[in-house]
Amino acid sequence: MNSQKEPGKRNSARKIIFAVIVIVVVVTVLAVVRARKSAVPIYTFPVDKPVQMAPVEPVKQKAPEGPEVIIGGLIQKLKHRSLAVQLVAVEKLEKIGAPAVPYLIKALKDKNAVLRKNAAEILGTIKDLRAVEPLIALGDDPNPEVRTQAINSLVEIGPAAAGPLAGALKDKNEKIRVAAAEALKRIGEPAVEPLIALLRDEDPAVRLSAFQLLVLSNDARVLEPALALLKDDDSRLRQSSASFLGEAKESRAVSPLVLLLKDSNRSVQISAIEALGKIGEPAVKLLVESLKSADYPFRMNVASALGKIGAPAVKPLLVTLMDGDLYWQRGSAEALGKIGEPAVAPLLIFLKREDPDVRMVTAEALGKTGAPAVEPLLLLLKDSDSGIRYSAAAGLGGTNDSRAVQPLLSALEDENVNVQWAAAWSLGELKDNRAVNPLIAKLKSSEPYVRASAAGALGKLKDKNAVEPLLALLDDQNSVVQAYAVHALAGITGQNFGKEQSAWRAWWNKNNAGM
Repeated sequence: MNSQKEPGKRNSARKIIFAVIVIVVVVTVLAVVRARKSAVPIYTFPVDKPVQMAPVEPVKQKAPEGPEVIIGGLIQKLKHRSLAVQLVAVEKLEKIGAPAVPYLIKALKDKNAVLRKNAAEILGTIKDLRAVEPLIALGDDPNPEVRTQAINSLVEIGPAAAGPLAGALKDKNEKIRVAAAEALKRIGEPAVEPLIALLRDEDPAVRLSAFQLLVLSNDARVLEPALALLKDDDSRLRQSSASFLGEAKESRAVSPLVLLLKDSNRSVQISAIEALGKIGEPAVKLLVESLKSADYPFRMNVASALGKIGAPAVKPLLVTLMDGDLYWQRGSAEALGKIGEPAVAPLLIFLKREDPDVRMVTAEALGKTGAPAVEPLLLLLKDSDSGIRYSAAAGLGGTNDSRAVQPLLSALEDENVNVQWAAAWSLGELKDNRAVNPLIAKLKSSEPYVRASAAGALGKLKDKNAVEPLLALLDDQNSVVQAYAVHALAGITGQNFGKEQSAWRAWWNKNNAGM
């Protein structure tokens, strides 16, 4: 029975499977049909009418951007917060070059400092001359980085910017003048000619700025204008040109520089002295001849210049010591003293000349040489010739060397009055307090000129112990001694009552304790 039911079950299962398959196929077909209907619409056209297609509108393409838009966009990126974005914009604008210049110049006035700085940098790279004046104007920019970049860009532009920059030295704005000067200094040689042209400007400040920049150039073309500036109305230009010509050792400058030794401005005189010293031997002859002048300040300036020259001037100066002109002798002695050690040995020979005037100026010269002359003069202080001892004593006063004090104290007792006088004078010059009591003792010397010399020396030492002995000297029978006593008392006390001993004593009694 079971075997009869089994085939029936299998038939029922097959029918069910077949039905399922049919259903799946039908569903699939319907789905495909629906999909096709939605993708491709089906139109039904009447047979007797032509087909009319709907008009198809063309696709609108975006118009290409003009250079103004591109450059403007890049310039705006120059102030982007991102440095990378800025750098990309900088690179692109540099490649664009000249067409971007007007836009970049306009950007130099933007409120944003980063934009101004970047625009200035790009203009320096492009090197377009239209940018020179606007970049110079940035010398007044409130931002130091912008000002620095403007200078750098002008330097990058180079020689072509030199002329306008030189003109900017005349600008009323100090910051622009300073920026222009800095750029010109860095541009160097190409700026020389425009700057030389400015030396003819009416404004002395402009001439001075131009010359200071020219000095830095170390260019030979500056020599001629510098020679002319030695006569400039402005003392600063005379001084600067003198210094420059001295450094250049320009021999053509000797004559005008000697004239500047009489200049009304002391700074100009000093610069001329220094310049002549640096020029050296070519200046010696004219300077030595100038020592004949009766103008003491001028003569001392000449001596100073010869002193700066040194050894090459010694021989010509020694010759002048033999001349009968006292001005010339003293000027030569002053110059030899300023030369120092190279002059000592020759001067020692002249110290033994018979002419007392020659010996005196020679002693002065030796004294002015300082320490190198001390030992030789100390030996001569023991010489058998009183004239030589006198000259040696006088010379030691100018050495400012304490080794001379004790020998000079001994010389106060020399048998020769002139030697005593010179010793007292030199002790006053040396200003050593060891000399106070010996000099007070000399106020009682029988020789009036020794008393006067001792009084003068005590006035320089300014020791109050000398006041009473000096007051007594106001009654001296010699008017010269009295005058020296008054001068000494005034030096010590700061008062001056002339020869009125009573007035002096009244003041001294009142103020003695306070000194």
